[in-house]
Amino acid sequence: MNLLLLTLALAALDCGGNGAVARIRVGQRTMTGEVRLQFGLGAATEAQAVEVQWPGGALETIGALKGGQIVTITEGKGVTAVTRYTQ
Repeated sequence: MNLLLLTLALAALDCGGNGAVARIRVGQRTMTGEVRLQFGLGAATEAQAVEVQWPGGALETIGALKGGQIVTITEGKGVTAVTRYTQ
């Protein structure tokens, strides 16, 4: 099973991504979560689209993200860190 882990971080505050919501699309499925997120991708090797709705109202769209990664998305900056996920 492929996994994609996301960490959301607000740019202005040192409080993580409290209030931020991420949506990812994998095939015909759309999944949502908040702050520290783990998405099972099933047989898919990537999420085709990732969107983050930040508490201030901004919607940030990140393109496709491959599975097997831990990805940090920072408000207004997009992807700011990527690490390989190992079990």
